[in-house]
Amino acid sequence: MKSKIIILIAISLLLQSCHSYRTINPSNCYLEVGKNYKIKQQTDFERVKLRSFTDSTITVINGNREQEISKKNIKKMKEREFSSGKTVVLVVPTALTLILTLVFQNRRFTY
Repeated sequence: MKSKIIILIAISLLLQSCHSYRTINPSNCYLEVGKNYKIKQQTDFERVKLRSFTDSTITVINGNREQEISKKNIKKMKEREFSSGKTVVLVVPTALTLILTLVFQNRRFTY
């Protein structure tokens, strides 16, 4: 029972990384309200959720605070996307390992 719980936790952790970020230009691309983005203004990227936008500014939620950012101040912006390739690469080997582990573990106890 304990090993099944550990395996389920491992699978859930692996599935969380099935997203990737694609670099976009905030000035001339389609922004979607409610979508997650990474924005670089100074040196580090911040993970934010887009609340609203105009031609010159975007309003984002960063943690618990709302922040208005001028598009001119954005050095780089990345859009979060679901990656089917990463999902297949992570899920299929994990599922096979899980199945083989359970099959061989059950064989060991039947002898």
